[in-house]
Amino acid sequence: MSAALNFLFFSIERIKRTLLACYLIKALGIIKEDLTLLSTLLTPRARGKEEVTKIPMDY
Repeated sequence: MSAALNFLFFSIERIKRTLLACYLIKALGIIKEDLTLLSTLLTPRARGKEEVTKIPMDY
């Protein structure tokens, strides 16, 4: 009986570690996507403020 409980306990611990690792990987992926989106939004081109080259006009 003790061996069965021991096995069950370690199985549950292994499942918890696996789920925790999956959640961490998913969270890191979400953070990476957010940072990519943020850097895209902060670039001048994304905000519609592209640099305009001024052409000198001769009068």
